[in-house]
Amino acid sequence: MYCRGVVSLALALAVTVAAHAQRTDRLDVWIDGVCPGKEQPVVAIMDGDDRRPIRLDYQEPCHWTGTVREGSFSASRSRFSLRLGKARTECHAGEAKKAGPDAWVANFAFFCCSKEPVKVVRINATPSMNVSYLREVFAIVPGQSRPALRATPCVEEGTLDPYDRTIHHVQFGSEKIYLQIGAREPDADAIGLRVNDLPRASKNGYESLTFDGVVHRLIVQGVEKGSLSPNAMDLDAVKLREVRLEKLEVWVTK
Repeated sequence: MYCRGVVSLALALAVTVAAHAQRTDRLDVWIDGVCPGKEQPVVAIMDGDDRRPIRLDYQEPCHWTGTVREGSFSASRSRFSLRLGKARTECHAGEAKKAGPDAWVANFAFFCCSKEPVKVVRINATPSMNVSYLREVFAIVPGQSRPALRATPCVEEGTLDPYDRTIHHVQFGSEKIYLQIGAREPDADAIGLRVNDLPRASKNGYESLTFDGVVHRLIVQGVEKGSLSPNAMDLDAVKLREVRLEKLEVWVTK
């Protein structure tokens, strides 16, 4: 029993060391299905950071490459998604491929894409304040003709620019969008107001909520989840009072 435990621990450590050693700053991306053209920009989002898109360079039909601007990442453990002109993808784990004696490249094979058109979500808070967001992205995209083999669920996050309060490439059928009102930085443990549940906005429209309206929507979310205590409800209201929210406006457009 003791020997078996030692062997298991040794194998786990070996896997961890190997994954750590397979670091790179290079992506090699292939897109199957509907490939964007040479003139269409393609960017990658690494490990859920919506704030630092990586521009990919066209190599040949259905083939792009890219390099991260700073540092490196695990070729087999980091997660990437793509933003294409009128589409987005789910998140994928890479496959580490040898690129030299001590060099690796992260290889990705995406299948493009859901038939649902992407949308733009625009936010305005009164008074003006910080707004961050989370994107809970599904591994299986509804309506996609073929599932991606290395797709994985993930959470992407960002902070809205005070001069351009928009979230781009949104597909409500394959992700949930949460607004964190008054948050300077996104918090994966805090959730937020789910835009998918705003009936008028989510149908290519406009939704305006007062302070009480936002609190009500948060309470409804908690009741649906079945885990929101009265203390949690009070805490949400306290946070919104602290930032003195008066009104939240949400536009969803194509």
